[in-house]
Amino acid sequence: MTPTILVIDDEQDNRDLVTWNLGRAGYRVRQAGSGRAALREVTAHPIDAVLLDIRLPDMDGLDLCRQLRANPETRDLPIMIVSAYADCDSLAAGYEAGADDYLTKPYLRGELLPRVLRLLRTAPVLAPVGAVSAAVRAVNRLP
Repeated sequence: MTPTILVIDDEQDNRDLVTWNLGRAGYRVRQAGSGRAALREVTAHPIDAVLLDIRLPDMDGLDLCRQLRANPETRDLPIMIVSAYADCDSLAAGYEAGADDYLTKPYLRGELLPRVLRLLRTAPVLAPVGAVSAAVRAVNRLP
């Protein structure tokens, strides 16, 4: 079955470029220009991976990442942040929010597709690890 990738970016041109590249590689692609639209997409359509910008018009992409991780229906979705924020604090914040990968814009032309393929290949392996990590965090919050 062909994987479906959800591309979430506030810039239509960025979404279209990524969609074109992923489509040429054989992926199905859905787009969202805001956090709310992204949440509608993941509940209405089967999504295999998410490419997420940090800057969105209605919510922070990191908050959206946290929401996806907190929801039992979407917590195992592979998430790659694709952002122009290239500083160490932004990268750390992305991983702390639950991203599986972080790609900085502008990226090399040949960089996106191999990273998406790796994201999809490692997702089934990482899902149980994520569940264990969530359980450990929950236990650590107990009084």
